[in-house]
Amino acid sequence: VRDMVSLALRDQGYQVWAAANGDEALRMVEKQTKDYFHILIIDVVMPTVSGPELVAQVRMTRPDMKVLYTSGYTEGANFHRDQLDSSTEFLQNPYHPNKVVLMVREILDR
Repeated sequence: VRDMVSLALRDQGYQVWAAANGDEALRMVEKQTKDYFHILIIDVVMPTVSGPELVAQVRMTRPDMKVLYTSGYTEGANFHRDQLDSSTEFLQNPYHPNKVVLMVREILDR
């Protein structure tokens, strides 16, 4: 899924950094200047650090970071959409890559 979404966004001209897990994503964000990353597209349930935990850590230094959560197995993870920050968007798997591209554009245009 990560590769499919990355390819769809790159095909539309976006620069994409893909991380294998939450720790790797956090390191990527911490290494860059404040305005380098504009949106996080993350799964709610990830190895090492959950999506909400990652967002909380990133927002300590980047409170304006835009977020698009995705997940395909939220029922088994004791997750409910209302547990997420109201400033984030959510996309349930499965989804078409074009849906992610459209949502990213909408979120960035806000």
